[in-house]
Amino acid sequence: MKLEKNTFDDCFEIFIADTPESKKIHYQLRYSVYSEQVGSAYKALFQEQMESDAWDNCAVHFLARHKVSGAWVGGLRLVFANNAVLPFAEGCHAYQKIVSQTPDSTVELSRLCIVNKPSKNGFNKENFDVGRQGKSVMWGLIRAAGVYSLHHKIEHWYFDMAPSLAGLLANTGFALQQIGTASDLGGLRRPYHLSVENVLAHSLWSNDYKVNYQLYSGLAADAFYKLVANYLNFLPQNQHMELNPIREYG
Repeated sequence: MKLEKNTFDDCFEIFIADTPESKKIHYQLRYSVYSEQVGSAYKALFQEQMESDAWDNCAVHFLARHKVSGAWVGGLRLVFANNAVLPFAEGCHAYQKIVSQTPDSTVELSRLCIVNKPSKNGFNKENFDVGRQGKSVMWGLIRAAGVYSLHHKIEHWYFDMAPSLAGLLANTGFALQQIGTASDLGGLRRPYHLSVENVLAHSLWSNDYKVNYQLYSGLAADAFYKLVANYLNFLPQNQHMELNPIREYG
């Protein structure tokens, strides 16, 4: 198998979905991943092939893109509390009080999804190894969410996740703490707490995941700058102007 360079920053980039169009990409990714896992009953609920819920209106959405193909390969969201309630509280009983110094200092991380069928998403096994690079996409999304949290004074993350995913995070060195009883809504899940400080201190970020997230809306701005730059190439040199688009955030 002939693969690209190995680092996340070589292969992928992270965007905040800050437009209706980009949020639909996350909804479509979620549908694509979850419909494969759950089956026909799930597909019947989302006939437009986009998985979304009321909490999406309270969330910041992140997307991962494969650089070589331009395909969208993963996403997650950070959900802010609605009337002091986070989504996981609807399905379980928390036996630990949710930490929240301010209303916006605590979020729930959810709808983490990584594509598992490359041929359906615009790239192929010759340049994307789902088993190996898929995990790298997950770490890249988590790191971007951590940087966003730092810059927006978010200190605490909560999750409602399957034990297998919790085990992967814990075995990788993240200090997850179970804070409630298990629920069985669409499969066994347990609520967990994780501090943003612990996320950002992880050694995973020492040699990779250095490139900051961008805004999806910046893609359109970049296209405009390129169009103008191409136009300026036809002008006399003394009529040129300097263009300095800024794309990275965080």
